Amino acid sequence: MLTRRHVEQGMPVQGWVFPSALAPSGHIESIGKTFNAARDRAGLPKTLILYSSRHGAVTDLSEVLTTREVMDIAGHTDMQVAAPYQHPNVERIQDKLVTLKKVM
Repeated sequence: MLTRRHVEQGMPVQGWVFPSALAPSGHIESIGKTFNAARDRAGLPKTLILYSSRHGAVTDLSEVLTTREVMDIAGHTDMQVAAPYQHPNVERIQDKLVTLKKVM
């Protein structure tokens, strides 16, 4: 997934997208510590973990975006990986069918 900063820098083919002078690798490898700090400052329970938050956000996006758009945002390259985020909403499907029937 591309970041806005990466695009603004002219899509360089070298260098880190998230450089960090503090990290031994020279770049940020995980947002886990930042997520945990933000969660704690917000007073959210420690049971709220990064994976659950990411999964919830991507699942919510799948309600309003196409699967391809969700894959691009989440960084998925394989439909098999994106499939678990698709949770069909039976009521919404029924509403679409009713609307389609009216048009026909």
